[in-house]
Amino acid sequence: VRTGATRFNGVLLKPGEVFSFGKLLGPVGAEQGYVPGLIILENREVMDYGGGLCQVSSTAYRAALLAGLPILERTNHSFAISYYTAPFGVPGVDATIYFPPVDMKFRNDTDAHILIQTEMVGTTLKFRFYGTKKKEGVIRGPFFVSGDADVNKPSQTVFYRDVLVNGQVV
Repeated sequence: VRTGATRFNGVLLKPGEVFSFGKLLGPVGAEQGYVPGLIILENREVMDYGGGLCQVSSTAYRAALLAGLPILERTNHSFAISYYTAPFGVPGVDATIYFPPVDMKFRNDTDAHILIQTEMVGTTLKFRFYGTKKKEGVIRGPFFVSGDADVNKPSQTVFYRDVLVNGQVV
């Protein structure tokens, strides 16, 4: 997690630029300082390089959501992991990564640059976006639709994001 998070510290997104988690992350292996960790592969957990990076992509995804930035690509995990449900308490607020076929992307749709800074203190990772704040995202939900509330069983959840500009929903 710590090694992956450093790849995003100091990223500067130009107006209109697309943030691609996988493209910015680059290769993932021992040569880049990664150690094997748990990944989900074909609906089972196995050890491989890059285990833990979905915690980084999910944190970046949530930061983009709350900043009101348009999400262009995002895929949830094939099965839910309990720590990906926090703080909402239901599955569906995560972003898996297995680049190149699975990526997480958002666009800087503002007219100003956005500086991304990451910080990891202990086991807490934060993504901070700095720019000219003209809008924000407010999450409603998530709402449980169907299935099972057990995070290890299939379910469907939905949440809504209201993008506010000058306090008005757009």
